[in-house]
Formats: sequence, C-alpha cells, structure tokens
Amino acid sequence: MLKFIKFLSIAFTITSLLVACNKLDYSSDMAYIKTQENIDFFIVPDIHHFSKSIYDDKEAFQNFLATSDGKLIKYSTEIITSIKEDIRKEQPDFLILPGDLTTSGDKESHIELAELLNEIEQIGTQVLVVPGNHDIENPWSRKFIGSDVIKTDNISSNDWKDIYYQYGYSQAISTDKSSASYLVAASGDLWILMLDSTISNEKSKNLYPIKGGELSKNTLTWINNCSELAKKNNAKLMAVMHHNLLEHSQIFNDSYTVNNKDEVLDSFINANIDLVLTGHIHIQDIKSFTKNETTIYDIGTSSALVYPNQYGTLKFSPANGYTYNTKGINLDKLETEFDKEAFKNYVICVFMEQCCNQYKDCLAELDELNDEDLEKAYSVIVEMNKMYFSGFRNNALINITASEGFSILKNVSSCFAQEYVLSMLNDEFENNNTLFIPFSN
Repeated sequence: MLKFIKFLSIAFTITSLLVACNKLDYSSDMAYIKTQENIDFFIVPDIHHFSKSIYDDKEAFQNFLATSDGKLIKYSTEIITSIKEDIRKEQPDFLILPGDLTTSGDKESHIELAELLNEIEQIGTQVLVVPGNHDIENPWSRKFIGSDVIKTDNISSNDWKDIYYQYGYSQAISTDKSSASYLVAASGDLWILMLDSTISNEKSKNLYPIKGGELSKNTLTWINNCSELAKKNNAKLMAVMHHNLLEHSQIFNDSYTVNNKDEVLDSFINANIDLVLTGHIHIQDIKSFTKNETTIYDIGTSSALVYPNQYGTLKFSPANGYTYNTKGINLDKLETEFDKEAFKNYVICVFMEQCCNQYKDCLAELDELNDEDLEKAYSVIVEMNKMYFSGFRNNALINITASEGFSILKNVSSCFAQEYVLSMLNDEFENNNTLFIPFSN
C-alpha cells in the first residue's frame, strides 16, 4: 500500500501536466502493440469493487446488501481475483473496465482496486479504465460498522486521474480538458476513445450520484479532432464509455442511455466508429444503428457481479473485424464461506430477491390470481429474467413461452410485470453473447 501511495504522489504531477496540455499528435512509439497484429481484449464493466476494510458484515452492511440490485458486492475481490486468473491463463492484451469500478466511490476501494489492477498488469495485460456514475465525487460514499452507516472520503476528478494514471492515461495520445476522457493507441491499426460519460456530482445536492450521462459539446469537438488524427494515420477508432449509446431495453431507458444520444451518434458516425463498448444497465445486450449505410454497434456487457456473472471478450483482426463473445466466471473457484452448491444457490437467491420479486408483487396487486397461478406466473418471470440478463431473447425463450405459467401471465390484466416479460420477445438479437462485426469501408 505504501509503495502504491508513493506512486500516486509521483503520478499527480505527471498527470496534471498531461491533462493540462491536451496534446493531439501521434508517433508510433505511443502504440502498445505493433501494426497488423491481432489484439485480444477482456471487457469487464460495473465491477463495483467494495473494500472489505469498510464493512464488518453486521446489521448496517446487511441492510445495504438488501438494496444492491443483485450485485455480489461482498465478493467483488474474489470475482476480480477469478478474472485475474482467467487473464493469467488466456493472456489477453488488454483489460477494459467501462466504469463503475467501485460501489460507492469511496477512496479506500479505489486505491485497493488500483492495486489489484497493478497485479493484472504484472501478468502482462494492459488495463484501460473510464469512470462510471458511482466513481467520482459520489455523495453517498459510506462505510458500514455494526449498525452505523458512516460517511467516508470519496475521490475528486483529479484523484481519479492520479489513482488510475497507469491504466491508460500514462500513454494517452490525447486527453480531453473538459472530462476524464482520453485517446489511446492499442496498436497502429486500432485507437480507442476512452470516454467519460458521467455528469459531475461536484455541485449536486442529491444524496446519491447522478445516474444519467452525456458527452459535452467540448468533448464531442475533441472526439472530432481525435478522429481526424486517426484518419490521417490510417487507424480505426473504437469507443468505450459507461453509459449506453443506444437504448438496450424497451422498459428501462431513463438515465441509462446518454442524454444527447442523437448528437453523440452523429459524432461517432462521422468519426467512422463501428463499435462502442458500454455497461451501466447490467444486462447482456447488443444494439445497432444504421445511417447512410453506416452501422454502429453498442455492445452492453453485463456486470460480472450480477447473475449470470460473466464478462466480454473481443478479438480485433486488422484484416477482418471484431469478434465478440462472453465468458462465464467459474463460481466454483471463488473462495467464500459457502460450499460450491450453496454459493450457486445464494447467487440465484440474491437475483430472485433483488431482480425478480418486484414483479411478483406487481402481479399480486392485481388480485386476479390464486396462490397457485401466481407462483406459476412468477416462476416464468424468474426463468425469463435469468435468460434476459444472460443475453437471450425472442425464440431463445420459446420453451418458457410454451408453459402454462406464461399463458397465465400473458392473460392477466395489463401490468408492468407483463409488459417487461413481453418486451423480451421483440428484440433485435436472439443471442446477445456473440457477434462478428466486419469492417466498413
């Protein structure tokens, strides 16, 4: 820890100079990998790290866990360690973290995570990060001791750039003066816009961080300048940001998609960006948008802390395009207080309680179903929701939609639970876990 803190003090001066200059030039020594080589990425959004040093597993923390939207916050260290072992085995070139690196933006969790990421870089994989809405100036940074919820230090935007200096900023081609965005050359062929889509919490009087996001006009101008430099150097551009570019759900869109979506879309298309990697919404989903025969894909990778506990992989081939897949975390190898089967059951129970039970309550309020039919309909919601979070839609759910429980659910009076389930049957992709994106000319 002391060694890492000493590094931060050195990084502060260097980062301040880097951010202030907003340079926009390129030389081949800025690229991590040589031209014309394939590049492998791991993509892990919404890791929501929560240091074990700021809770004691007593009443206050248990109450907090009950409102965690299905996230296995207590086991973030174990899940990161599992991903690290996958990295050791697979040897990807890059690990990309598209925001919400922490649960409540507390300084201890940030510093601890940076140390864990340093262990990953020691394996030989370069880490690239951008902030999410939980990470910077979070007004609800708390620790949980006994029955007490205690305010603790969060981090500023400058703290963010210092703590994560070595994870992208240190070798940036350019940084954006108006945000924590930066441009990095993965190789001579592929440059990555690492975009800060968060809205500052600095002047917010809210108890919780601002959930929505946007890219400012200044940032969009900077993106345009970056794209001109990329075109001049015959490099493709890929973008990474926390908030979604496209709407990933027919039901839940508010504060997930960037507020100025249309403006950002035009900017990205003009920059010849084929692919955007996002997170935030915690479900596995892919969407595309086509304008003037140009198609852009937004791959929203699910949170590794939420069922089905997976992350994304991406292969860039200069001659062909991008190949995306997902990879499940081996829960059997996590070191927890449970045995293997008990932990799997715990994961499902957390998912049901925090991501499914509200729909059962919705059905119960209709007062139309007897207890037996209510349970049948609820069982369908659970199974379809598990498939939905796992990235499956439409005909992939046909075995469930043929059930008696689905028929019951379909024929109740109109309600939110019914609307949510039916939305899963009319989506763009049946399987959102795999995609090949050929390069456009």
